[in-house]
Amino acid sequence: MKSNAFISLFSAVLFAAAMLSDMLDGYLARRYKIMSNFGSFLDPLADKLLFLTGMVMFIEVHRLPAWLVVLFLLREVTVTGLRSVAIDKGVVIAASKWGKYKSACISASMISLLLYYPFFGIAWKHIGWFFLWPALALSLISGFDYCWGFYAGMKSQSKS
Repeated sequence: MKSNAFISLFSAVLFAAAMLSDMLDGYLARRYKIMSNFGSFLDPLADKLLFLTGMVMFIEVHRLPAWLVVLFLLREVTVTGLRSVAIDKGVVIAASKWGKYKSACISASMISLLLYYPFFGIAWKHIGWFFLWPALALSLISGFDYCWGFYAGMKSQSKS
């Protein structure tokens, strides 16, 4: 148990550091206007890979059911695919506020599920699940929002 708790704590700290470095990278890119199309595509993809990899690993240790991970995975593949097609057609689908809220909830959930054990008398696994349900709802809402943005963008593109 002690070894697992240490690994969980180390993993949570590592994941939090990755999330913070991503936030800092985005802030600096916007602040100094050093953005590129490649970076705009790669940054969200790296974020998706980070949390989806963690979710897949949670299946093996019975912290998340596979069906739930599949829902998140389907949303991310759909959105990434639509954004890729849209960019190829010259249509930009901007990130929505729903996606940003989803990312915040997923980050809180992932860190809590990584901690998992009751550090400092806090039931981290329950906090992880508390944030996971809004993350799922926001994931689906933002996924539909991206689909609508894709549809509207492609429709206006065909009129041009």
